[in-house]
Amino acid sequence: MGPPEEDHFSVAGLYWHAVEPNQLRFVSCDGHRLAYFQTSEESFPNLGMEKGVIIPRKGVQEIIRILEKESEASLSIDENCLILKTPGSVLSVQLLDAEFPEYQLIIPEERPFSLELSWEAFSRLLNAWRS
Repeated sequence: MGPPEEDHFSVAGLYWHAVEPNQLRFVSCDGHRLAYFQTSEESFPNLGMEKGVIIPRKGVQEIIRILEKESEASLSIDENCLILKTPGSVLSVQLLDAEFPEYQLIIPEERPFSLELSWEAFSRLLNAWRS
């Protein structure tokens, strides 16, 4: 038996980078699911996200754990570390030194079909399917 196949669309982290003018995108992919969230650069001023960073999955989990307990926090990026400061703690997360897959290749630029529905309707639909 040979070595396991490498999954070209799986990185154990969250890719955070600049897209379009004044927009930041957070992307995560595990080889089966791809999710992204986009927000205004104003939400994270002065971070210098031109190059983009990959935050390891465990680091993201730790950041979430801390932010669930704190009402305010500040972020900075220093070389290869993301630093989260809150009134009660400081967390330094070493960023991954890797290339994130070209996820844009699997998201079509044009979407000829679209559907809008309420969150409640979508949730009911998924729960009915799961039953």
